Amino acid sequence: MKTDYGEAWRKIRRGQRALIIVFATYAPAQLFIAPLLVKLLPLSVNGGSVIFVIWSIGIIFSGIYLVTRRCPRCRKDFFQKSWHHDPFA
Repeated sequence: MKTDYGEAWRKIRRGQRALIIVFATYAPAQLFIAPLLVKLLPLSVNGGSVIFVIWSIGIIFSGIYLVTRRCPRCRKDFFQKSWHHDPFA
């Protein structure tokens, strides 16, 4: 019985890349996009706060996506061991 695990591994790699990209874009977004938000939109809140909320939501969803993946071969939790999980593993 030969099974192709390629699609499952691609999903895991996609989740890892998404988490790293979201994590790495915080500082550039704060430096470049937040000042533009202040100038372009009549917000009563700071543009940095808007970026932080959007970034936090991205971290939460990409982290949950990655943590819920299972090993394609044994179907055990891949990133989560009981109460502790490491999304950057």
